[in-house]
Amino acid sequence: MLGDFLEISVHSDDVLESLRWYQKLGFTEIRSGDTWTHPYGVVTDGRCFIGLHAYEFPSPSLTFVAPDLRNRVEPLEAAGAEFEFLKLADTQFHELGFFAPDEQMVCLIEARTFTPVPASDSLLGYFAEIRLPVDDQDAAAAQWQRYGLIENELPDELHDTSNLCCTGLNIGLTEHRKVKRATLVFHTDDIDAVLQELEKKDIEPRAVETKQKLAWLRSPEGLDIAVAEINPSAGE
Repeated sequence: MLGDFLEISVHSDDVLESLRWYQKLGFTEIRSGDTWTHPYGVVTDGRCFIGLHAYEFPSPSLTFVAPDLRNRVEPLEAAGAEFEFLKLADTQFHELGFFAPDEQMVCLIEARTFTPVPASDSLLGYFAEIRLPVDDQDAAAAQWQRYGLIENELPDELHDTSNLCCTGLNIGLTEHRKVKRATLVFHTDDIDAVLQELEKKDIEPRAVETKQKLAWLRSPEGLDIAVAEINPSAGE
């Protein structure tokens, strides 16, 4: 129902500053089209696509490509969506937005605004999911499933979560109070190596949890990022 994942859309006061920061982490800038009139840039590791917008909106927003958008309005309403905006006139680029559980903005647009590139890990490791804090994990998971997401098993040592997925994106729902905002979660097999690379790039984590083997970063536009060391052989 939501379509295919396009990007995690983020409001940025300085798109160029944000682009440079992500490039230091090994992300690639993608050439984008002229859909938007405001400054716009996209960075990716081939799995995590971050759209940087010099435009104010509830951020971050999960943005999906949904062709034939007009015909998705009624099914979304039936699933419980209450639209914050609908732009479906013949003279407009078609898009709509609504809040999913716990005030998470979701946007659907008619067509892509950039062409994806092959996956290539950044120095943060493998992009696992975007983790969303919720008050009621079961209720939130049920509502996301009404929007067409499916349950997904994604082992993770960071926190207990309900894991959902759609085409191109894993979403983790957690009641854990340590995750206060939407957070990008990356997995690495060597957190010490990641910390060494961050130091070389003059990027200082906002927190490091040595015992849990976790590092927390915050991007220039305020997006939270967690890097967790995951041992594939653990529990064997």
